Amino acid sequence: MLSKLFVAATALFSLTSAQIDLSNPEGGELKGKYLDKEDLPQLNFDIDYIIEGKPNTGLIEIYTTEELTLNYTFTNLEEDAVHIVGVGGHFADPTDGHVLANITDAKVGPITLQPGETSTFRQFLGAEVPVGNYLLIPFLYVAKGSGLAKIGAKSVLAVVEDPPVSYFSPQMIILELLLIATLGVGVYFVYLNWGAAYLKNAGYTASATPTPTSAKSTGAAQIDGSWLPDHLKKTNKKKAN
Repeated sequence: MLSKLFVAATALFSLTSAQIDLSNPEGGELKGKYLDKEDLPQLNFDIDYIIEGKPNTGLIEIYTTEELTLNYTFTNLEEDAVHIVGVGGHFADPTDGHVLANITDAKVGPITLQPGETSTFRQFLGAEVPVGNYLLIPFLYVAKGSGLAKIGAKSVLAVVEDPPVSYFSPQMIILELLLIATLGVGVYFVYLNWGAAYLKNAGYTASATPTPTSAKSTGAAQIDGSWLPDHLKKTNKKKAN
């Protein structure tokens, strides 16, 4: 839903205005003397934006290394033409609004909108802040006539977290290789100090132990014939004689 902004000159994000030369907008710089706040006109725009890949709610979760893309829709409700010349913003403390980190200003266009015209454009920004909760407040630099105003868009509560670690990321692969190398060195050290000596002693003990063999007999085998019948005993005695 588009939120209609009737931005007064003394509002929180409609700060002081600076003169700007729009005769050469492509190469012009945002410079000039600052005007008195009482000389700032009231500005009337419709400003809305969505963040690509994020729910269109008042709360988003982002990672510290993530780059955000803000897609703006801007409608000029003024009676005169206006020019969108830049974007910026900051991360603020959600409890008291204190600015914790600024978003680098970037030029846009300039995009000229006649009364009643609507334009769309993008802003790219990175969440280069520590892990924590922030109020993301983007703003636009809008020129009207010879004045330049800084107009705040809607704020969003941003929960910044560390990105999840992938097992296939370069850092994890290096860590895994170091772990494997450490384990390999440990195994080799254990084998060198205890394993080799143990295997050597076990082999010596095995070779020194005599292997039992069946006794060799010489001569005639002695047969116990006490259990034989008498007629067989006599036969055996004759053979023995």
